[in-house]
Order: sequence, then C-alpha cells, then structure tokens
Amino acid sequence: MFNAKIFLLSVALAGSASAGSNDEAHKLTPDDLAQSDHFGTSVSASNGTVLIGARLHDDPTLNDGAAYLFHTSNGMQVRKLVTADNTGGGSFGIAVALNMDSTPPRAVVGKDRDRENGINAGAIYVFDANTGDLLYKALDPEKLSGGLYGTAVDIDENTIVVGATLNNSNGSVTGRAFVLDATDGSLIHILQPTVPANNSLFGNSVSISGELILVGARREAELGANSGVAYLFDRASGDQIARLFPADGSSTDQFGFSVSLTGSFAAVGAVGDGDNGSASGSVYIYDLSTPASPVMVQKLIAPDGMSGDEFGHALDIAPTLDGYRVAVGAWHRDETSIDAGAVYVYELDAAGSLVSNGKYVASDGNGDAFLGSTVTIDDNGDVIAGAPDDNVSFPNGGAAYVFNIEEATCPADLNGDGALNFFDVSAFLIAYQSQAPAGDFNGDGMYNFFDISVFLTAFNTGCP
Repeated sequence: MFNAKIFLLSVALAGSASAGSNDEAHKLTPDDLAQSDHFGTSVSASNGTVLIGARLHDDPTLNDGAAYLFHTSNGMQVRKLVTADNTGGGSFGIAVALNMDSTPPRAVVGKDRDRENGINAGAIYVFDANTGDLLYKALDPEKLSGGLYGTAVDIDENTIVVGATLNNSNGSVTGRAFVLDATDGSLIHILQPTVPANNSLFGNSVSISGELILVGARREAELGANSGVAYLFDRASGDQIARLFPADGSSTDQFGFSVSLTGSFAAVGAVGDGDNGSASGSVYIYDLSTPASPVMVQKLIAPDGMSGDEFGHALDIAPTLDGYRVAVGAWHRDETSIDAGAVYVYELDAAGSLVSNGKYVASDGNGDAFLGSTVTIDDNGDVIAGAPDDNVSFPNGGAAYVFNIEEATCPADLNGDGALNFFDVSAFLIAYQSQAPAGDFNGDGMYNFFDISVFLTAFNTGCP
C-alpha cells in the first residue's frame, strides 16, 4: 500500500498524456490549397482512403467548398470532388462519410447551406469514390428552408444517415435525421424522438453501424439547459430504442455533441462537461449489447485536460484485435500555442474498460489551428485528424494529419512515454484519489484495493 508521503509527492509530480511513439505519419494538404479554405473541416476514413472536406474552398465559385480523397499510407492526393451545380450557399464539405467497401465505393458530402430547396435547406452529394463521378444529389425530403440538411452524415453498407439539425417540422429547432438508401438516395425512414423537444438540435451528430443508429441532440434539456441527450434507433424499423444521458450530467454539458457507433459499443462526447474545469469535456462509452438498456462502462477525460479544451468535440470508435480504439479531439487544447489542438487515443479492452491512452499533436502545430476539430479511425487503426484553421501554408488554409497508432502493450504506462517510472505511479495515484477513469484500473466501476493490486502487477511486469 502506498503511504501518505508518496501520495503527497505524487500530487506535485502527476504525469500527463504524452505524444505517442509513432506520432505523425503524414500531413495532408491538397494541391490547390488556398487561404481560408478550412481544409480539414470534416474527415472520414475507409480501407486506406480518407475523405476530407474544405467547406470554403473557391470552386466553382467563391466559398462553394470542396472535398478531397487521399491515400492514408503515403499521404498522396487521389482526387478532388466539387459540386456539379451552382445553387449557392457554400459549405460543400461541412460533413463527409466514406465507404470504400461498397459497390461502387461511395463518398458522401454534405452541403447544409445548399439553396435548391430554399435558403440553407441543404443537400448531400454522393460520388463514386473510384472515379469521382457524381452518382446523385439528395435534397431534404421535406423541402424546408433553413433546416441545414447535411450538417451531419454517416454511411454503413447501403444506408446513409443525414442530420438536419435546424429542421422545424416538430417545433422550433427540434431537428430531424433521415435514413436513405445509398444506391439512389431514396428515403427509408425519418428519425425523430418519441417526444420531440424544442431547441434540442436533434441531428447535430449521427452514426450508423450494424443494426443501430445513434443521433445526438446536444441542446436537449434533460438535466438542465443544454445538457444534451443521444438517441438510439433500430436501423430496420426506424423506431426509437433508447435515450442516453449520463447520471452525472448537468446543464451546458452538451452531451451528444459528437457520437460514434461500432459493434455493440457507442461513444458520446460532452464538450461542456467540467471534470477538468469548465468546458474541459469528456466522452462516455456505452455497452449496447442489450440496445434497449444501454450500460455506461467508461468515462474518458484527458489526463492533462484543462478548462476550455472541449475534449470530445469530435470522436470515433473502432474495433481492434483485442478490444476498441477511441480517438477524441480537443480542438481548443493549448498545445505549444493557444488553440493548437490535440488528439487523444484510448485503448479499451473487449469489455470497454480503459487499458491505456496517448496524446498526439501536430509536428508543426500553430495557434488557432484547432487540430482535433474532426477525427476518424481508418480500418488499419490509423487516426486522421483535421486542423481546419492551420496557418502554415495559408492563413486558415487548413490541414489534416495521419497518426500511426500502435496497439497498447504496456497498460501501466499511464503517461504514455514508453517507460515505467515514478510518474506512472503518480498518475495512477492522482486518478485513483480523484476517481478518474485511469484509477479504475481493473475496469469494474469501483475504486478499491483491487485497482491498486492490478496496477502494481502490471507495473511490476514492465514494458516489452
């Protein structure tokens, strides 16, 4: 058992998440990058390819927007996608989704300010990712001005989900989500809460995987103003299955700001949560083995998080050989300079318990770059993150970064520096004392001697 003297010393020397050993593999920028393009506004990876939005790129006219495909293995640009029409409004690339495994492989690009159905009615464009040919354009089925159809998009197999976060069909700014057949854009379901709530922004985030669809409503007032809720739906029927909100939630948390599904697990971001200070942010992991009764199994916070980081602004969860990987963006993280941003990567075991974490930053990070505004995990485990205000090439031109992530092999290395030492003991003690996730080392949801015992065993085992 650790004595009080060691604990008091550990308070002063507490460790923090460190940049991973493999760090940055590639920095991605398009051949025709220009000032204020905001390249990196959105990212989605599939099978070695990443689709990246640049919502204010000037093509074919001012601020129309564009999207680009890159190979993640070598960082080479594959092709550029632009709107085939000129309906005005810009924001093409505000959201993207990619599926390279479908036939044909499909690239989905949201343009939530498209004006074909009215000002800011929105639209999505679906391209053949191999050829760059436009397959079709899908408009808001309800043809509502101001609905921002296309603010959020996701694709799985032959199904697309589209968020329309300002849709007013059920009341003021209630929002909606739409399920489409990916082959032709035809409507399958309209998703909405059983009890819609005004000003909830339902549809601000969407994710689809397997038989489930998850939709965020970041401003719904379940636990106070802007506390947020996430809704789980059945893919086949469109019926609501469950509402997710955390037991420790409170006003301004914005739970549901970001969502991601894979298999039987979900990750939900709450950028306003204050465990590390006001708006430091957090991410909740849910086991959906029984979809009607979701179980929260882990709460992730940044080991070195601070007020205003907004950890959870973007996230993705994906399976690994031994469990799951979660990538989380903290776009306001002051890393080397103010608002440079950072990405945190967590390894979870098959039960969703925390194994390890690391932090990844840009090698040329600059102030107000906002790295971590968007994140995605490729099928090979690489993490790609957008920095849409990166200023290295052009002011606010933007960039995206590919980070190679190794499987966790040393769970007691809590500060991620590749070595076991007093700083790891310090980090564990701080987490244990404050009941932070890393302190629940055996992942049973309790903080007791068993966590200390398991940590000591892992620490004494050493790193490979």
